[in-house]
Amino acid sequence: MKIFRNGSSPLTHPNTDWVDETLKSWSLQNKMNLSVNGGSKNVQYFIAIGAQNQDGHFKNNPTNYKQFNLRSNIDANITDNFKVSLNLAGRLEKRNYPSTGTWVNFVNILSAEPTLHTRYPNGLIAPGRFTENPLLRDQVGYLRQESIPIQTSLFIDYKVPFVKGLSFVGSYSFDFTNGFDKKFEKPYFYWQYDPATEEYNYLQSNVISSPTVTDAFSRMFVNTYNIRANYKRDFGKHNINLMLGAERAQTKGNSASAFRKNFPTTSLPDINFGSSDPADQSTSGSSYLTRRDNYFGRATYNFSEKYLAEFLFRYDGSPVFPEDNRYGFFPGVSVGWVASEEPFLQSATAIDFLKIRASYGQLGNDNIDESYAYLSAYSIGTAYNFGGTDVLGLYPVVLPNPTYTWEVLRTTNVGFEASLWNDLLGIELDVFKQNRTNILAQRQLSISSTYGFPGLPPENIGEVENHGFELVLTHFNRINKLNYKIRGNVSFARNKYVFFDEVPAGEDYQNQTGNPIGAVLIWPTDGIYSTQEEIDATPHLDNAKPGDLKYVDKNGDGLINSNDQYRTNLSNTPEVVFGMDMNFNYKNFDLSLFFQGQARALYFPGITSLGGASNSAVIRAQDRWTVDNIDGTMPASGGNFAQFSEFNLYSASFVRLKNVEIGYTLPNVVAQKLKLSNLRVYLNAFNVFTLSEIDFMDPEGRADGSDPNSSRTDANYYPQLRVFNAGVNVSF
Repeated sequence: MKIFRNGSSPLTHPNTDWVDETLKSWSLQNKMNLSVNGGSKNVQYFIAIGAQNQDGHFKNNPTNYKQFNLRSNIDANITDNFKVSLNLAGRLEKRNYPSTGTWVNFVNILSAEPTLHTRYPNGLIAPGRFTENPLLRDQVGYLRQESIPIQTSLFIDYKVPFVKGLSFVGSYSFDFTNGFDKKFEKPYFYWQYDPATEEYNYLQSNVISSPTVTDAFSRMFVNTYNIRANYKRDFGKHNINLMLGAERAQTKGNSASAFRKNFPTTSLPDINFGSSDPADQSTSGSSYLTRRDNYFGRATYNFSEKYLAEFLFRYDGSPVFPEDNRYGFFPGVSVGWVASEEPFLQSATAIDFLKIRASYGQLGNDNIDESYAYLSAYSIGTAYNFGGTDVLGLYPVVLPNPTYTWEVLRTTNVGFEASLWNDLLGIELDVFKQNRTNILAQRQLSISSTYGFPGLPPENIGEVENHGFELVLTHFNRINKLNYKIRGNVSFARNKYVFFDEVPAGEDYQNQTGNPIGAVLIWPTDGIYSTQEEIDATPHLDNAKPGDLKYVDKNGDGLINSNDQYRTNLSNTPEVVFGMDMNFNYKNFDLSLFFQGQARALYFPGITSLGGASNSAVIRAQDRWTVDNIDGTMPASGGNFAQFSEFNLYSASFVRLKNVEIGYTLPNVVAQKLKLSNLRVYLNAFNVFTLSEIDFMDPEGRADGSDPNSSRTDANYYPQLRVFNAGVNVSF
């Protein structure tokens, strides 16, 4: 250990800092935008072009992102009553990665033992962990992704001249996205030092055995038609505003991919140079078509800008449901009272504005995993036996449900907004309750699986309740030449399962019903076993040993088993989210800061393992139990340490300075002398610092490279980056 620490023999006793050896201290990014606008009284135009380039953060790694964008808007007044707008926008996005992806780099950076080389003292690149040294990623081939999304829209606005207040607005948009991914995997080599011969051997990794190429094409077309009729009139103190509309959105697309391996050379990565052996190639393709229709309307009324009422509705149609249940009607209503307009509050000089409001509404959801579950589903397999021989055939997989329909969200909201003391204080408060019903779920309790049915279909049986509040406070003020604005917001939302046909657990405290979505079962603990005597004096697992977690017999049956786990009353989704936006202006200088944070959320970091072939977190290894440290604050190496346990439970609360920017605007007199209308220079930074109990990981970091909704907590994901920018805005 002394030699590892003092670095006296780096060849035979390396002490590698894998983060420092494989990640750059910083990477460059740049963004440029140029826009032009102008026109006449009847025709106005806007044109903008831009480019962006971001480099990756790995050494020896071809990771980068490039984007080029173009936008053009034209507005034309054909007549006094007829206006036409045409908008065009397009982007070219290019992403480049190693063929093995980026997440595997973090796995190997964080899991590689410090006793492994990244490079040998002579500069040759070593194999690393499982021959997947991140410094070899520039040799493994590439994954190149190109995407070209184009959006076009045409708007027509016609005011009917002979009916006052009546107008028609129509729009058509055509969006097109073309994508091409090329993945080229090729064998790669590393150097392996042989202590016996004191020579370096050049070896091929077995991770990629032969060159392979996958070409994937995809395209998507979205056509959206929208038409609305509007009628707005004032009749004395009465004001009405009516709107009725219809929309159709159709999406279709197709994709195709081809794969080949065993290329004769890595210099020709085109698909046709791959092996012609049918076993070395494959193709696939798919297409889809979907359409949604909806009809909607709104009617608003106010009397003297004091008493307000609104009714709105949506009548939505979706093809994912059976024909008789494809349409759903979702109404909403709201009322408001501007109390500050009442005579009895006119003398209240502290009140600038006060409005009280209430609303109720419904929304439908068809974004579900069980689309088209009204159709019978079959699979092909060896489902039948004739004369002792299994034969291919069709067999049912899931029973169809011919009656399922929309999930429905019902929301009730009451609140108020106020401005006090000449805008020194602004308050906006809303209290809400939501009930999501008709949630699609499979029955678990009502129908036993022993009946022999194939998979049960989803049914509209689930129900979830959510309630909370949202509060926004603002403060504006001016002190001599200093202007500032502070805006803070906080929201609280608590949900729970009301019903989903749950099979009762062994103990009531294990049921999901009544608990939040995402609540997990965890083990109750009471520290660490220091001695064998402690184990003998309490209920314990059969193989318990000193240095293991001390699990608690929660149900008091004298045993430690799964019935002692209980379900948490919180999840990894925060109940409290807050933020603060601060803006200051002094003469020609400006400063802005944005803080964000969360509270009442749980985190179970995946750092419980210690020992074996992988590195471990420092916090896990420090002060661990050993025979010489029986009062250690961490379980022993190889000890029983459940990730989902009270011992490993952390609060995911944090406060983060998300953004800070300081700028200086050139005085108008100076700008005019330079033939400029405006010039501003600025410096900004993102993810400046974070305050959290979890100071060894990102309290928000739970995603991996393949699943943005992943709940993995082992830090093997691309982290949030601290970004610094310097820029200039110039207007001519």
